[in-house]
Amino acid sequence: MSKDTKQNDPLDLWDLTVVGINGSTIQGTPTTGQVLTSISNSLNWISVGSVIFGAVHGVNAPIFDGVNTFSFAVLAGSTYSLIRDVDFSEGTVINSGISVYTAGYKLLCNGTLTNNGTIFNDGYAAVNATAGIHSAIGTLGIGLAGANGHTGVGNGSSASPASITNTLGDANPSGGNGGGSSDGYTGGSGGAYLANTANGGSHYLVTLQTGFLYTQQGVGTGASLSIVQGGCGGGGGASGSVSCNGGGGGGGGGPMVLCILNFVNNGLVSSKGGAGASATGTGGNAGSGGGGGGGVINLINRLYSGTGTIVVDGGLPGATVIGAGIKGLQGTGGHINHFLS
Repeated sequence: MSKDTKQNDPLDLWDLTVVGINGSTIQGTPTTGQVLTSISNSLNWISVGSVIFGAVHGVNAPIFDGVNTFSFAVLAGSTYSLIRDVDFSEGTVINSGISVYTAGYKLLCNGTLTNNGTIFNDGYAAVNATAGIHSAIGTLGIGLAGANGHTGVGNGSSASPASITNTLGDANPSGGNGGGSSDGYTGGSGGAYLANTANGGSHYLVTLQTGFLYTQQGVGTGASLSIVQGGCGGGGGASGSVSCNGGGGGGGGGPMVLCILNFVNNGLVSSKGGAGASATGTGGNAGSGGGGGGGVINLINRLYSGTGTIVVDGGLPGATVIGAGIKGLQGTGGHINHFLS
């Protein structure tokens, strides 16, 4: 730093000129509201908004049209599945009929992103007696797996609860219970999302940006780190006959982190719970599986507009039972944390 001063003059910070740090030359001249950051091994001035929404070195304006391919995603049919965190630039467009599966990764955009299609991280549906698996593992937490329906005679399995250290205080996406057989066998319990009031929700900006929870330890001398989980899985259905199988429970919707400077949402953003499965077999009684809990969507925008929707619905239970079996329950809806700066 250099400063031209007269002897005994007070130091005027506005007159300081920053020329370099550790031998690196600083590019450009700062304007009001900018901060210094490193971009591609060079020191640059960027707006505070770029710090929150992603710096300018991201992917240049991808157009998701079902034809274009990218190194950061796998294209199958009309669906792009992310394979890493992404940082898009101005002019990003998702066309109508096209889906972007976040697969547990963060989606950032330092400009306008227009969604005419679908951005999703839904839970997996159960198939017959087999439960829906946990949501995809990326850099965020997961929606938990459902529980299997009983094969033959017996109670449905119960889904695991979410650890209280991984849950937000303003969310409750529990899985639905599996259905009983009505002749003495009970459906499994859906996983319980044990909301923790010590963990913040929509007013915790760091949690919204990262998908992580920070808990202070000691007197400001340390902190513990945990990861926000999505919805819990649904319980499995029971069966009262060797010729029947209870339906499996659906998986919970996965967490999403979407930091988009200007989000024009004319489509769908979704983290729904997976559907439970119907009971199968003939004769006797068997219940269907419960639906998975909806996920947790963290959405940060400076501007938000459009005619689209954001959904975190709980998964539906399996539609069909055998005999006098009992239908499972729908999962509880998840939570949307939407921060407009």
